[in-house]
This record gives sequence, structure tokens and C-alpha cells, in this order.
Amino acid sequence: MSVPTQGPGQPMQGPGYPAGAPTQPPAKVKKPLWKRWWFWAIAVIVVIAIASPKGGNSTTASQPAESQAPQATATSGQEAPAEQAPAGLPGVGTPVAAGDLEITVNKVSTTTQLKSALGNKSGNWVVVDVTIKNNGQKQATITSSDLKLVEADGTEYSTDSDNIMYLDSEKNLFLKQINPKLSTDGQVLFATPEQAKDFTLKFNSGLFGPAVEIDLKS
Repeated sequence: MSVPTQGPGQPMQGPGYPAGAPTQPPAKVKKPLWKRWWFWAIAVIVVIAIASPKGGNSTTASQPAESQAPQATATSGQEAPAEQAPAGLPGVGTPVAAGDLEITVNKVSTTTQLKSALGNKSGNWVVVDVTIKNNGQKQATITSSDLKLVEADGTEYSTDSDNIMYLDSEKNLFLKQINPKLSTDGQVLFATPEQAKDFTLKFNSGLFGPAVEIDLKS
């Protein structure tokens, strides 16, 4: 039996092989990964990514926080500005406006004796001489109850209406009417404890009018 022969690059010949049948090309050998260009491109990208500092944004973000810390410390160390003391109250002899009215305390005195034709009376009283002027355009009516004597601890004393007859009738402020641009002089009597002191006078210009205070110690 003859064995088919094949020369280099020639098709197989012989029985069982069709004439002119092409030979199978040799299998193509694959290149290793490290010899491929894209492998090295990926490797370079990975190396660059690893070499880059991580958390760069957090470092940048933390810088303002560090720079702000001294500012917070400096602010907390600053002293708050001292509050200004309230202005003192007007005193004796100073005209004080209360709405359309204006009141001036002329004199403050104390007495332990009230004298009149009806007889004498003992006790402890504060007598306040005032001038009240009407700066409005209508007649104003005032009364002694518009004035209060206030002690340093906040205690309020009303006028002593029971002993009003001991005052000069011309200086009685009970339901006193004052025409516009005119003024009237009056006297107010307050019964107080013997140890009471450091008073202010509170004046209300009418039932719903504004209230003012005058320091009677000055």
C-alpha cells in the first residue's frame, strides 16, 4: 500500500484525499498579555491611580476648619460690651412732660403735725409741692389721685384724702381744671411709715395718659 506524500506547501495526495484539497494552516500562537499594548496602557493608568494621594478633597476641606478655629477662640475670649446704665430720673425743679401736661416738683418736705382750725393731728407725712401746666389745646382735669409716692422697694402710697382738709384749699388738686397754656400750683399729701425713704413721684396724665417719674431725693 502506498502512503500519501506531501511536499512542503503542497496539498495532500493519494487515496482518500481529494485532488487539490488545501492543507489546514497551522494554529496561530496567541501573544502573552504582557506583550499586548492595551495591557500596558491599563497598567499605567492603575499605577497613576494608586500613586495619586487619596482623600485630597478632605484635606482641602479641612484647611478652612483649621483656619477658623483660632477665630472662634478669639471671639470667645472677647468681653461683651458693658451695658450702658439707664439715664437718671429728672429731679426736683425739672419740668417733665407727660402727654399734653407738664409737671414740675418745686419742693418736698416731711411733717409729723397737721394743723387746722379743726385741730391738730400727729403722724408721718410727705408733702410735695408741684406746678402742673397744660400744653394742650383743650381743658385738662387733674386730681390728686393722679400722683403716687413710690418707695425704693416699689411700695406705692396714694394721697391721703382723709386729711385733705389740712391743706390750703387753693392748692388742693382734687378735680382741678386747667385751661390750655395755663398752669396751676398744688400740694399733695402722703401718709407714710416713719422709716420710709428714698421716694420718687409718679404722675399719670389722666386715666389712660402716659406716666412719668421724678426723683425726690435730688
